[in-house]
Amino acid sequence: MKMEEAEQALKNNTLVLYQDTLCSVVSVDYDHSRVMISEDEREKFGEFVSRYVDPEQLEQVVGSNYD
Repeated sequence: MKMEEAEQALKNNTLVLYQDTLCSVVSVDYDHSRVMISEDEREKFGEFVSRYVDPEQLEQVVGSNYD
């Protein structure tokens, strides 16, 4: 995934895949070419665990769109 695609996922509130885990994009850091993500499953249980990852490690989830 490119930085621009990660930014679109953030704007559209779409989920992305990181190591087979559904995640939401929290922020996009162009200065350091990294993306902050949070695991979707953990958020449901009130655990907000976020981390920076290389956008190349992210994949788009086909056909998902949460408004």
